[in-house]
Amino acid sequence: MTKLLEFAYLEDNWDSYHAKPIELKTLKQVIDLYSAIYEKFHILPVHIAPFSGGIQLEYRENSNALEIEVRGTNKYAYLFIQGEKENDLKDDRTFSEEDNVDEVRVFEMLG
Repeated sequence: MTKLLEFAYLEDNWDSYHAKPIELKTLKQVIDLYSAIYEKFHILPVHIAPFSGGIQLEYRENSNALEIEVRGTNKYAYLFIQGEKENDLKDDRTFSEEDNVDEVRVFEMLG
């Protein structure tokens, strides 16, 4: 959670590629989602990363990963990766993604 609060101090162009700072409403949305996921599923993200104007939470279980993008709009985008990449020649992963989904859909993907 401390890492999330550090994102509040990112300034314009924080990544030297013109990234926007994280707005407080986005941080609040992330903290609310983070808390709701922990309360419902008792899991924590394995990775938390800022991107231009938003924050990504990544959850992993077995050979699956769910990356959730939070942009402060009360909607989410996600990328679900199922399976593992064994090497450069064999990649049996499947990918599905959706944009502009609500918290219920995020919970369905985690459940």
